[in-house]
Amino acid sequence: MRIHSVIAALCGAALVGCSAETASSAKKMAGQATSAAKEAAGKATAAAGEMAEAAKKKFAEAKEAFKKQAGEQLGGFDKKLDDMKAKLKDASADAKPKLEEKIKQCSELLAQAKEQMGKLGDLSEDGWEAFKTKAAELMEKLKKAFE
Repeated sequence: MRIHSVIAALCGAALVGCSAETASSAKKMAGQATSAAKEAAGKATAAAGEMAEAAKKKFAEAKEAFKKQAGEQLGGFDKKLDDMKAKLKDASADAKPKLEEKIKQCSELLAQAKEQMGKLGDLSEDGWEAFKTKAAELMEKLKKAFE
């Protein structure tokens, strides 16, 4: 009986050793998995940051290009308005009221367009599409008004 007790004790010790070794191995693997997950999360965060910066840069470039193009168009409308005002001096008495009304209408639309363009600096990406739509509508109205 004593031999059975010794064998049972040896088997128990072997199982305890296996359990401790398995637990240690599991802890090691869990630590490796945690480290790998932290590293992957760090890389994903860095990539997301880079993408966000690229998007901000692209948005800033788009705003600047739009500002330049619209500024050129508004400058052209300013010149046309000046030309109309110059023609007003030489216009006949019959033509003056109609030309004065056209100058007034064009001046008001031009002021609205310039006011709209003044909002470009404070504009966020969220309002970009709505801004472009409104600016395009104003530019179209200006073109028609100056015809």
